[in-house]
Amino acid sequence: MIRLIAVVDADFGVSKCGKIPWGFSEDRQLFQARTKNCVLAMGKNTFEETEEMPLKGRINCVVSRELSLRSSQDDYGTKYKTNVRIFRALEDVCAKYADFWLIGGAKLYNYALKKDLVGYALITRVHQCHNADTFLDSFQLEKFSRKILEENDRYSISEYFSKVFPSV
Repeated sequence: MIRLIAVVDADFGVSKCGKIPWGFSEDRQLFQARTKNCVLAMGKNTFEETEEMPLKGRINCVVSRELSLRSSQDDYGTKYKTNVRIFRALEDVCAKYADFWLIGGAKLYNYALKKDLVGYALITRVHQCHNADTFLDSFQLEKFSRKILEENDRYSISEYFSKVFPSV
């Protein structure tokens, strides 16, 4: 099953200029706790633009049509050793791993949601707008039931459970 984890702003913005323009320790701690010792899938930009990549203690699957298997070995395999894998499509990750977290970016999030590949989502929503330029398609979340885990004046954390049986 694909499990999506994301932090978004009040307008479901995901990032601005390739960066997450907000951050707080509670969300980082939640991410670390939920994804530790797990398989993660992400787009090439998420992988390349996040300073902490590859994340330790996890298998980092990078989805990119631009990278060849040869360049992935040269660029990522040699540099990061064994915890980075390159895949041409999200479905290829699904074929290799039955259960993983999708951690970004917006294109992969929206693709997986539109194709009903996501069975569970954990979304932290910051209660401010940050003029993001990429967005999570919140319309797709209508196919999920929502359970609020935590809510305060700065953010809310919700679980979303698919009403549509995932096709993965």
